[in-house]
Amino acid sequence: MRVYNDFMADPEIGPEFLKLYQRKYPKARVPELETLRQVEKKFEPEIDATKKELSALKEEMMAERVRRKIDEERDRLRAPPFGLSDSEIEAVEKIAAEEGVSYTSAAQLYSYRAGGGMSPSGFVPRPRAERPEEDWRKELKNPDSPLFKDTDNYLAERRQKILKEIGPLRVNQ
Repeated sequence: MRVYNDFMADPEIGPEFLKLYQRKYPKARVPELETLRQVEKKFEPEIDATKKELSALKEEMMAERVRRKIDEERDRLRAPPFGLSDSEIEAVEKIAAEEGVSYTSAAQLYSYRAGGGMSPSGFVPRPRAERPEEDWRKELKNPDSPLFKDTDNYLAERRQKILKEIGPLRVNQ
């Protein structure tokens, strides 16, 4: 009797125990099981509707997640080191789909095919015309430069300036 009480006290095992009992003794009448079946039958349409609604919400959330990820990837391709236009991004997306690679790999491949000469690391040096006025290369020519006299302080100041210019750092994935 103790085993029966233990089984029936558990909400998951109890109904399964009753179903097994009725399977073993098909002619036995089990009122708890009949009540359970009536309740399940009564609420079955509501449960099915809730499951469908939940499934639709999951699909919608997944689609939104995918859209957001694609938008992030497109924004990343518009920014340095790629700096691609919308039409170029479409070409990159086509390569990514055809080759089965990430947007980063597709952008590198696109740049290589277009003759951009992008290295595998994704680094593209700035052309001379785009370098800032305070280029550190000028400091190399000046022996009285703070670069040589107070290197640590100079590098700390340059690092802060650069971080302010480029904003937060992101690692390519």
